Amino acid sequence: MYWMLLDLQRSLFYSCFIWYRSFWFKQKRDIIKNPFSLITEKGYTLANYTKAFEKMEFIKAFGNSLFITGLSTLLVIIFASMVAYYFTRAKNTFSRVFFALMAASMIIPFQAIMIPLVSIYGSGLHLLNHRLTLIFMHTGFAMSMSVFIYQGFIKSGIPISLEEAAYLDGCTNVQTFFKVVFPLLKPTTATLVILNVLAFWNDYLLPSLVLGKKNLFFLRNLLIRLRCDHGSTGTYRCPDSGIIFVPAERDHRWRGSRRGEIIKEYYSCEVTAVKWW
Repeated sequence: MYWMLLDLQRSLFYSCFIWYRSFWFKQKRDIIKNPFSLITEKGYTLANYTKAFEKMEFIKAFGNSLFITGLSTLLVIIFASMVAYYFTRAKNTFSRVFFALMAASMIIPFQAIMIPLVSIYGSGLHLLNHRLTLIFMHTGFAMSMSVFIYQGFIKSGIPISLEEAAYLDGCTNVQTFFKVVFPLLKPTTATLVILNVLAFWNDYLLPSLVLGKKNLFFLRNLLIRLRCDHGSTGTYRCPDSGIIFVPAERDHRWRGSRRGEIIKEYYSCEVTAVKWW
């Protein structure tokens, strides 16, 4: 009975999914006349995608999304891992206090600080409408959670004896981190890359506050602006959603396929650490 209900739910989901995707190739007349039919009078067409590409300036928006998301994720991974390593290994009041403050900052909602933030960066510092400003904000807002996750993994999963052995071989603190510690953080790094890429790519509120020029828009911001300017009845309203949906869909599929690999990497790192120890 359980599997029958599960199959029914899956069939219902895929039916709705296929029906929605058929809108991407229908003409406006067919959508209005018979929206639930998969067979159209005028036939399927790719003209909707041409209109969507022209209206959205897809290449430029995709480049903005890719550049800001990629660079923000890279900075978060590098800085968060280094900060977490210091907080874990430095046994002093400074590290404990700042780690507690960083962990406590995760409970502050973004909506509570977005107005002062935009006011300071806009009227005070005049730093809005710059890609680097958004990258800086993305990196700062993602640091708390990333440091918290890295710190837990370093504390419980990486024995300090490996670092002591590296020091005996003549490695400095920086060399020990990048040659010994950071390679063992692959499972956590993969997890944080997935989480941050999805968060940055799908973010709408912060880019809409920071980037006001059309040539700097993300895909999602450009989609909302397109619908505000042209309404929701355009024949390209479904293809433009599909164009944005495909990268997110592939991210979710990759995340599912990577789940087993991350678990394997985690245990392989533990086995390697035990052997070295």
